[in-house]
Amino acid sequence: MKVGETERIKVDIDEKTGRLEVLDKATGHVWKQILVDGYTFKEAVETSSGLEIHADFIRDDEGGKKVPFKLRFTMGPLPADLRIEVETDTEKAIGEVYYPYPFALDENEGFLVLPRNNGVIYPVKDITVRDERLPVYGGIHMPWFGAVGVQKGYIGIFETPFDASIQVMRVPYQNRDNLINIIYPVWQPSRGKFAYVRRMLYHFISEGGYVALAKRYRKYAIEIGRFKSLRAKLKDDPDVDKLIGAPDFWPIGYGFGPITKEDRVYMAKEFQNLGVKKLLFSSEQDPEAIEEIKKLGYLVSRYDQYDDLYPPSVLATLGGRKPAADFPEDCVKLPGGSLMKAWQPRTLKGILQGYKICPSQGYDHASRSIPEELKTKKYNTRFIDIVTAGTLNECYDEKHPLTKQEWMEYRLKILKLCYEYPLVVGAENGMDWAIPYVHFFEGMAGTTTRLPAAGHHLTEYIPPTEEYLKYAVGAYHRVPLWELVYHDAVVSTWYWGDNSNRLPELWHKKDLFNILYGTAPMYLWGKEDFDAMKHAIVKSYKRVCPIVEKVGYAEMVSHEFVTSDHKVQRTIFQDGNKKVTITVNFGEQVYVTAEGERIRPLDHVVKEESS
Repeated sequence: MKVGETERIKVDIDEKTGRLEVLDKATGHVWKQILVDGYTFKEAVETSSGLEIHADFIRDDEGGKKVPFKLRFTMGPLPADLRIEVETDTEKAIGEVYYPYPFALDENEGFLVLPRNNGVIYPVKDITVRDERLPVYGGIHMPWFGAVGVQKGYIGIFETPFDASIQVMRVPYQNRDNLINIIYPVWQPSRGKFAYVRRMLYHFISEGGYVALAKRYRKYAIEIGRFKSLRAKLKDDPDVDKLIGAPDFWPIGYGFGPITKEDRVYMAKEFQNLGVKKLLFSSEQDPEAIEEIKKLGYLVSRYDQYDDLYPPSVLATLGGRKPAADFPEDCVKLPGGSLMKAWQPRTLKGILQGYKICPSQGYDHASRSIPEELKTKKYNTRFIDIVTAGTLNECYDEKHPLTKQEWMEYRLKILKLCYEYPLVVGAENGMDWAIPYVHFFEGMAGTTTRLPAAGHHLTEYIPPTEEYLKYAVGAYHRVPLWELVYHDAVVSTWYWGDNSNRLPELWHKKDLFNILYGTAPMYLWGKEDFDAMKHAIVKSYKRVCPIVEKVGYAEMVSHEFVTSDHKVQRTIFQDGNKKVTITVNFGEQVYVTAEGERIRPLDHVVKEESS
């Protein structure tokens, strides 16, 4: 049965199974789906906007229960676009729904494309890829996924992203010995019910690979108001320019030991003496020290969080720190009434238990505490931990119930509160719903693969795992999807437990990723050996940050693997008539460019052009 047709694609559906076939007219390739859920067809209805299928999904995981659904298919808005809606009784209690089905890509050079932190690709034939359920806004950091092969590809955009996940899994295709990795959307209940119409937008490409997918999403993000450029943010706060080309520096005592205001001021002045022109100096709280560091022209940040809450007994063990809210009344409640668990501090007295603050209550406390503190401590920057890390959740407390979307909205209010002061605003990890009110994300320069217990043992050497070497700092699987969409909207740096200098043997390689992606380095150092290591920090700064500053306001328009082993990579940045091309050699051999330029192993070249 025909769903619709444009000059670019033709879409048909097997009404008996619900499986789609999409013909890409540019190449002749036909995208076919793999059946996931049981399905019984009832009728097809042609509407003014497209085709509507009435069917029952047979829920094998619920004893064969039949659930009636309406599936709507609309062509557009672009010629290669297909919009799919899934609807049932909004008050119906229901489990998960697996539609649209996965499109199969059976190609040796094919990849699944996932926006996990900055971005990763998984070969569709790689049997080492794990089956994973990844929440939208938690497991992935932009609400889309895709697959690309030679002259083919598609992106699936979650237009209703707040109660959804993606499923990555390996399945036999066409015969039991031919295993491929697939990816598809999973719709989940909102507080136990289907609650609202779910909607996906698919776009099919015949060239451009994962770059084209990212650029289709960028266009979508701009259209719905999710995008705000750094230049636009600069108009709201001139201090934003101090961030462009600045490294992120966290001074810290070993084992969270004491570090004085004198220590911090000394470090900041030493950086200036050594030629560091811009610096994000994180975590200072003394009013006089704040002013001294600001006089150097630096950003001075305050660590803050409205996510973890501890019982009084735990607070006493943690040194009597001020609670971020009221325990237990401000905590998130689960459906059974218990409190949602959160961060577990590791102390000499053992592992302690924290609990999650409901974002509505966290915002209430933030709206009172932040203005009060800024009366005496004149920060120009504020870092809100956790607010854009982890998954969206629900709260079942009768006094402050929340859906996942409301959870996001209250967290966004905290960031907006800081942004409108104005302050330069930072947040942990990164989710693109926060883009309009955030200037930098700590964690988006990396991937979701981190060192074991990286957030606990900040100053200890942790041997890198095989998975870390493969996905976090390996050249083959990393792709800058986030930068292709948002490089000119927000600054990315490393997670503080996975900072530039965390593993000395990989520091230079991380610098190369910063150079290639135009992202900021992060240095975290204890006061005990600062003087011994400050020159190494400044050497890294001078290697990386002038290049990052050149492209700081620019769009990343392209990324490519120059060699088949992915060890030589190239990015192109465009800012008006200024174009910057960066080529990095992650390999062990000298690479000679088409122009005859030699790039040594673990080195780079930068080319600037104006038109």
